[in-house]
Amino acid sequence: MSNFHYTKKATVYKTQFFKFPAALLYAEKYRTLSDKAKIAYMALQDRLQFSVSNSWVDADDNVFFIYTIKDLESILNCGHSTVVKVKHELEEAGLLAQKQMGLHQPNHLYLAELE
Repeated sequence: MSNFHYTKKATVYKTQFFKFPAALLYAEKYRTLSDKAKIAYMALQDRLQFSVSNSWVDADDNVFFIYTIKDLESILNCGHSTVVKVKHELEEAGLLAQKQMGLHQPNHLYLAELE
């Protein structure tokens, strides 16, 4: 099998892809979202897999996740105020809900399914 190219540990992330939901481009409801908000939605949607594997569900069986502002700043390559704006955009579009957990604890975030 000399022509077989094994995936190496160091290159796994290079071959991992995000799915860009068509609704974010074509649905009238989401057309006005900024590109950063759409990318943030995809990144947060990816985080749901981690939540499911860790059984992060509330009493109503809703999946939640923790993704700090610093985490979003890093993946979106932007500052605090931009991340706050992006989260607000997603909330206004009905795609993100935040539940405050208490002082010095990160919020639980909930992502809505696209319509």
